[in-house]
Amino acid sequence: MTKRECLNKKNKQNVKENVKENIKENVKENVKENVKENIKENVKENVKENVKENLKENLKANVKANVKANAKANVKNSIKHAADTATTIMVNSAKRGSKRGKCTKGNA
Repeated sequence: MTKRECLNKKNKQNVKENVKENIKENVKENVKENVKENIKENVKENVKENVKENLKENLKANVKANVKANAKANVKNSIKHAADTATTIMVNSAKRGSKRGKCTKGNA
């Protein structure tokens, strides 16, 4: 084998080694980039899911609070209405002069 052939053979081997090394490095870099991208995507998805869950929970809590508040207000209004009605009846009875408890036939 001539010196030139020997050098060519060594060159080819060096090229093969360099290609292998470059491929390894590229794969490492690609894996790193893919991992970064996947983490970003996962974080985005998790944030979206968390926001959805929080909105659901807040909505449930708000509905419960509103139902409670409305029930209390309805009870208060019912009591007030009943009291107003009773007052109105008493006032009207007093105006008419209630016959209850009085002798009406004149024989006391």
